[in-house]
Amino acid sequence: MEKKDITTEQTILEAAEHEFLEKGFAGAKTTAIAKRAGVNHAMIHYYFRTKENLFSMVYQQKIKTLAESFSQSFNQDLPFSEQLRLAIGNHYDFVAANPRLLFFIYGEIITDDERKKMLVKSVFPKLKNIVRRLKEGIDTEVENGTIRFIRPTELLMNIIALNAITFLAMPLLQVIRRDSKEVEKLLLQRRENNILFIINGLRV
Repeated sequence: MEKKDITTEQTILEAAEHEFLEKGFAGAKTTAIAKRAGVNHAMIHYYFRTKENLFSMVYQQKIKTLAESFSQSFNQDLPFSEQLRLAIGNHYDFVAANPRLLFFIYGEIITDDERKKMLVKSVFPKLKNIVRRLKEGIDTEVENGTIRFIRPTELLMNIIALNAITFLAMPLLQVIRRDSKEVEKLLLQRRENNILFIINGLRV
């Protein structure tokens, strides 16, 4: 594929991401995506064939980025506590950079069984590797007597839930604290608090 084709395809994907996150799958229109991308509507069909394919591509990219932010943390030659600190922080940063994604995913999986299946299919293989790395770290630390036992899936759920709730509550937070700098400061503080909450909760 030529450089121009890659640029056009990526432009369409970025436009589609905005459209899907704003309006959901059902409300998003390929004509609106084409207009946002500054391309002819026929180009959508040329690159992606259908709206379903375009949606799947956008979704897969986001899941891949999220999974990589976790995986890279556990690929480094660091103590488990530091790997965990990186993983929690990286996930928090991902959610902070993609706040609409939380509402989008939740809305799609409770309203459409097919997209729920697609989520499971796309996420499960990537989660397996993360869970495996977590298990290795947990088993070693438990054996050394530095942390209590916890199932890796439970630990992963705790990380995701704790970070996600911060941004799900963001609309309320912005009403209570209108100063954007104050909100930004609070979010940075919350990031560190989440890391400490998870890590301290594992200590024996």
